[in-house]
Amino acid sequence: MLRTRYYDTEQVYACDMEWVEDLVSPDSVRRAAAVTRFHQAESDRRTSLMDALRNVWPTRIHSPDRVDGDPAELIHLTLRYLEWEALHPAEWHRDWGMKQKLLRRIVRCRADLDASHRERLAELVVMAVRREHRCKDQGYLRIVRLLGEDLRERLAAEPGDRARFLLYYLDHPELPVKTRAWNEWITGRAS
Repeated sequence: MLRTRYYDTEQVYACDMEWVEDLVSPDSVRRAAAVTRFHQAESDRRTSLMDALRNVWPTRIHSPDRVDGDPAELIHLTLRYLEWEALHPAEWHRDWGMKQKLLRRIVRCRADLDASHRERLAELVVMAVRREHRCKDQGYLRIVRLLGEDLRERLAAEPGDRARFLLYYLDHPELPVKTRAWNEWITGRAS
């Protein structure tokens, strides 16, 4: 169970977060129930997935001694939220800023990532390559850099410019990760 303390008050997250698994369920009835639970939990901020993601991550990064529990739980909840956006965008809670923050936070806590987390991140990158661009997808550039060579073979197997762009970024680590990176790459190829 994730625990974090703020201002000498202990808040407990993940006290009943099993429903989060159903956000990506192939069963539409289970998924709909989880989406309903997500919105209900938002009204009770102490059991809210979003509140846990908003508040526990900054504490984990800046004051790790103030967070009790396994960081893998927080990473799992974060990945499940990102998988929900990737797999069921029409049902996803549209919070593009949170998506961007979570992708950055995952990179900052790279030491806490295990092999299964890295595999799930690789799958999220591949899903992003295969779909139309969505808001804040440029955050996956950081994930590509994080995964590095472990991702190269999977990207090389994907057709299209998006995969080639990510491979280019792997080949040029000196390039900064920035919002305009894709447009600059496309423009550079055209000239």
